[in-house]
Amino acid sequence: RPAGQGGRASRQGGQGQDRPEESASSQAQAHPGGSQAPAFLSGFAQDQWFAACPKSLETLLAAELTALGAGATRETVAGVYFTGPVALAYRACLWSRLANRVLLPVARLEAADSDTLYRQLKAVDWGALFGPDQSFAIDFSGENREIRNTQFGAQRSKDAVVDWFVEKTSRRPPVARKDPAIRLNIRLSGEQAVL
Repeated sequence: RPAGQGGRASRQGGQGQDRPEESASSQAQAHPGGSQAPAFLSGFAQDQWFAACPKSLETLLAAELTALGAGATRETVAGVYFTGPVALAYRACLWSRLANRVLLPVARLEAADSDTLYRQLKAVDWGALFGPDQSFAIDFSGENREIRNTQFGAQRSKDAVVDWFVEKTSRRPPVARKDPAIRLNIRLSGEQAVL
């Protein structure tokens, strides 16, 4: 289920539209103005997912995802990367007892400090993922030496997205903390972030 539709499932860079089976990557490839996906989508395979879970449950979640049909799994802090088709992501949403969310990673970004994070996020082609009429919210987690507060990280991220739309379309997408059409998840770890 797309973010903002009442379920645990959300997709990073996800859609709030009527065809949830399309990934952000496939939508970007079909986006007018280019026959290929934007460069920022090239960091992840279209069939790669991230299942978030409480810390210390990563090994159990990896085993659970494998039992559900996941291809390769890779554990990280508070989650597991796994591969498989969209149907597997929906199975994980429905049947996983350990995953809090199933997310679609779309970009790996440099984030040594808030200005670098801002520049990297502003370089993303947000128009390939959603439009200025759709409300959005940002879930930000993690910290590093320069970004020590998740609220500050979320604010800088929101500024980058809004500034991109204002610069490119002269329109500002609404920010909605409750029930946004689009929910973006940014996980900061060290000097890198994953959108």
